[in-house]
Amino acid sequence: MPPFCGLLPVRDEADTRMLRSIQCHIDDFYSSAFKRDCEGNVGYRGGSPRKQECELLARLVLQLKPETSLDWGLGDAAVCMVIALAKRELGISKRHISLDPLQHSISKDVGLIQLQQMGLLEDVDFREDRSEEFLVQAMRSNRAFDFIFVDGDHSFGGKVIDAHLAERALKPGGVIAFHDALFESTAAAISLLIRDHRYHLLDLRFEPIWQVALRCARHAPRLGIRYAYKIVPRLGISIAALRKPSGG
Repeated sequence: MPPFCGLLPVRDEADTRMLRSIQCHIDDFYSSAFKRDCEGNVGYRGGSPRKQECELLARLVLQLKPETSLDWGLGDAAVCMVIALAKRELGISKRHISLDPLQHSISKDVGLIQLQQMGLLEDVDFREDRSEEFLVQAMRSNRAFDFIFVDGDHSFGGKVIDAHLAERALKPGGVIAFHDALFESTAAAISLLIRDHRYHLLDLRFEPIWQVALRCARHAPRLGIRYAYKIVPRLGISIAALRKPSGG
């Protein structure tokens, strides 16, 4: 896979067509933050990544072209939707795997309903597994992934364990992305991969320099000077993406 440096440029008509197709679905998804659940109730579901983050994720997946992909924390399915749509546009037949043990009990199937409405259920292998259980089983069966998107548990323990296990389940040269990279728990996980496993942070920034500078200054007291001025400037709003060394 080629290195990722900033936003994917629109290189030709094929790129334009794929992005336009995905953008239509993103626009439709974000036309309302109110979603219907399996009990027929309509409620506010505003916990998704921002619309701009989903647009960025679409460009990233289109460039990486991952044959095997995984995310957890299905929620209302915004991330899963984008990854599945990008893989469909790329003609990749292997289904995207999405985990969420709370999809039925807490989310009341909102994410699955969204996928069904978009005609994406056949493109997604949904499982109610916890991330740590799935990743341990994947390692036991020598299963590895080209792209992993981490959301879900935001506790310190949960996030660091997710990062540790995902690191072992990611193929050499593969990419792992984190949502909420401005959370202290996520910052700890990202720092772990860079410090202990020599992961390379990809540059996803697209905002004006002044806006990035303000964000760095605002988060430095909480996240530390090094993280604020080394990591935060390369985030795509709150998404971080890191590449695993090709040597393993």
